Amino acid sequence: MRFTNSNDLLCKHSRVSILPCVGRENTVKLWSAATRRRVEMASPTEQSEGSDELPHSTGWGGKLAIVVILMVALCMAGYAWWYRYQQGREARAFWGREATLLIGQARQVELLRLRPADESAADSESERVDIAGRAFAIVERIDVSRARGLLHARDALIDDDSFVWDQPRGNGESQWEFAFRFSDGQQHATVTLDFACRRVLLIEGEQEATIVALTANGLRELVDREYVASAEE
Repeated sequence: MRFTNSNDLLCKHSRVSILPCVGRENTVKLWSAATRRRVEMASPTEQSEGSDELPHSTGWGGKLAIVVILMVALCMAGYAWWYRYQQGREARAFWGREATLLIGQARQVELLRLRPADESAADSESERVDIAGRAFAIVERIDVSRARGLLHARDALIDDDSFVWDQPRGNGESQWEFAFRFSDGQQHATVTLDFACRRVLLIEGEQEATIVALTANGLRELVDREYVASAEE
């Protein structure tokens, strides 16, 4: 027998007799095809066992990410609480613990309109409050417990930045025309307002202070909006 080329000679003496003598490149392709068929014929159990590793590791990664997100959220919430606490230290000391809680959390809030009381029959039948030694009659009241902007008003009244702490106490000439009464059961905190002088006073304790223009304007807008809405009903 004569061999026409080196490939024929290689195939003659090769121990892998099952492969045809088709050349080196075709031999590699046949081996690749055989390997692919063995993978495709593998049992479902073997395939699932081999594919469990990636989802398992991915699941742990997802759980770790959730834990990290929760920890970051808790840290941010703690910082926000601490910052808010620091921002209201002087205001809490000014109002007192009970009044501070009522201003911030009382379920019922009423807007009161006041005028200096006299001996008229109408005023004698009205509820009266004493402000710095002067009697005022409550001539109108509106429930503003669900009023738009009330939450901001609450926050402003217990925020240090809303006050001008170095202003002296009023000389008794303040014109107390409106008041917010914060009530929870039998507990009340009534904050009277003088927008002209930007003064606030707690009737139950007679603490008095000056508020900044931004806070006074915001409270005035809330008062005007609620009286307009009440008149339209």
